[in-house]
Amino acid sequence: MHGVKREKKTPASIQARQARKEKEHQKIHAYLDIEQRFFQLRDQGIKTKDALAHTTHLLTLNPELYTAWNYRRDILLALFQAPLDEQPQQKPDVFASLRQPTDAPPSTESPTASSSAPDPNPNLAPTAPTPGTSAAPAATDEDQDKQRKQQRTRLLVERDLELTEHALRAHPKVYWIWNHRMWCLENLPEDPDLLARGFNKWKIEMKLVDKMLELDPRNFHGWTYRRYLTAQLAATFLPSAAVTASPPPVADVESFPASLSRSDLPAEARQAQLELAQSELQYTLRKIEANISNFSAWHQRTKLLPPIWDAKGWDEDQRRKARDQEYELVKQAMYTDPADQSVWIYHRWLVEQDPAASILVREIEAIEELLDLEPDSKWCMHTLAHYKTLLIDARKKAQDDEAASASAAQVDDEEKRLRDQVKQLLEKLIDVDPDRANRYRDLLEGRAHF
Repeated sequence: MHGVKREKKTPASIQARQARKEKEHQKIHAYLDIEQRFFQLRDQGIKTKDALAHTTHLLTLNPELYTAWNYRRDILLALFQAPLDEQPQQKPDVFASLRQPTDAPPSTESPTASSSAPDPNPNLAPTAPTPGTSAAPAATDEDQDKQRKQQRTRLLVERDLELTEHALRAHPKVYWIWNHRMWCLENLPEDPDLLARGFNKWKIEMKLVDKMLELDPRNFHGWTYRRYLTAQLAATFLPSAAVTASPPPVADVESFPASLSRSDLPAEARQAQLELAQSELQYTLRKIEANISNFSAWHQRTKLLPPIWDAKGWDEDQRRKARDQEYELVKQAMYTDPADQSVWIYHRWLVEQDPAASILVREIEAIEELLDLEPDSKWCMHTLAHYKTLLIDARKKAQDDEAASASAAQVDDEEKRLRDQVKQLLEKLIDVDPDRANRYRDLLEGRAHF
């Protein structure tokens, strides 16, 4: 590295380096043995508690091995349906192997399971009713087996949720961990006690994603997961979402907030979903106020605002006033950091909602004022070139649709003036932003479009 003095190699340093290499060599071989054993289990189709424990061991070492997550789900599905007398027994912690792989598989399934956790295969005698109370109707053997299987499923899934929570703390940007957590929630039976108190698994999970986005507010996977959770939560407001202890049908991730635009959405569900969408909108604002570079928060606003306006039944004038408020918000961000790409992308989205000539002229004037303050801002120049091109098209369309008050010569002069300005901006961008010089040349020659 530059500026770092080269150290003279001594026998001691050479020996230490060799020792480190040997240690790394041993770790690699230990990991490869664990991985090889996993593929043997998968190829043989073994779906037992020991196979599940082996996937836990492997995934603590390499959470990006998506094949292991896939096979783990196959094992869990098999264990959910296994006879009650063949279910896996829960054992102590596995996470001693998180940093140092060993040849032997771990003897656990739960990363944080308490020693007082309930037995996943309870076989207890019915408790006698308290004196003075009436006994509940006796459950049939079939009902008892169903309840015990459901309890076992809940315990297995909850322990996988603990596994993924630990994994996300160390690897918050590994897609396969988030994906497995979604699957766990979809297969987690609701807790009747929590449902009775007004909580469901989606509400509870929102608390965790809040904490994750506090630690890393711009984590793309975290925001995608949040959209997934809000879609599931919104689905619980629909009349068909029966409150049961079994896993409900999984909602389409794209169903919310787009569902607010549906005319057949029941009024009560619409109101509940609208409140959820407005709450999420406020959440994005808090994240933007904390850091204007939070692209995911800006993007989330583009998903929320149109459906909210649809749900409120706003006409075009009301929507235009709301967009003007958004323009004020984004202008504050533009002046705060003109080099922030996420701000300009959001501004472009706003313009696309209503690219009228009057809007374009207003925004062009505002950006030109900013360019005077930041003469080398590539985003100012790029956006001005784009919007002036849009303004040419908008005025052409207006001239075709209506009887133009100005003469054809005046219109041609205005178009020529704008095209000259676009040309000057693109030529300057070639110098200011040489990494994209060929892109700007293509725009100049008409081989590309904004």
